[in-house]
Amino acid sequence: MARVKKKHIRCEAAPPPADLDLGLTMGSVWIPFRGAVMRAGTLEALLPPLSDGRVQARAGAFYTWPSGGAVKRTDHIDRSWWTTAQRIEPVSNRAYFIMEDFDMLAVGIEVERAAVEALWPPLAAEPVASDDLIPEPAATSKGGTKPLPIWGEIVYPHFDEEVTLKGPFPSLGSARDAVIALLKDRKKAVPHDRTIEKRIRKHRPAWITGA
Repeated sequence: MARVKKKHIRCEAAPPPADLDLGLTMGSVWIPFRGAVMRAGTLEALLPPLSDGRVQARAGAFYTWPSGGAVKRTDHIDRSWWTTAQRIEPVSNRAYFIMEDFDMLAVGIEVERAAVEALWPPLAAEPVASDDLIPEPAATSKGGTKPLPIWGEIVYPHFDEEVTLKGPFPSLGSARDAVIALLKDRKKAVPHDRTIEKRIRKHRPAWITGA
């Protein structure tokens, strides 16, 4: 008797295991599953293009569930599997699929970067607001210092990319500190801590876990 395929999907938000650090860099052909979900906005938005093949996916390894035996196969995740998914964990890049003879766990899931960005383009640089014009440390003319749109040209592009690849920051404070470190590394003037936090809360809440 054929097994009844369950269509109920449960999305877990467990912290990613340390052994799933994929070491991806900017410009990668593949991005972690959690990054694709963040770009799509929700897991429910990403599932249709995964199921119809517009977005391809692969996994680092497959195991029978719950026995845990390794399954030798190609890294490709067939698009039809997403309709049999019993449980999906975007944060830890894994999913549990109901197969013909056994249930299978896929870990280290990645998806095609180009396909995801074609459906959900990266955020364009925003128009520079008055509080984005942070002066350079040194004056460049008698009229004063030259304003630099650090958010639209430096901060937003850098951390939009980083959050997509590595996931959101655990807190507003950690995101603020990362912005400060980036600006110091680029030798740019650093805004006040509260100004940075205000900009993140207003324009990039997705950078923060649970925001």
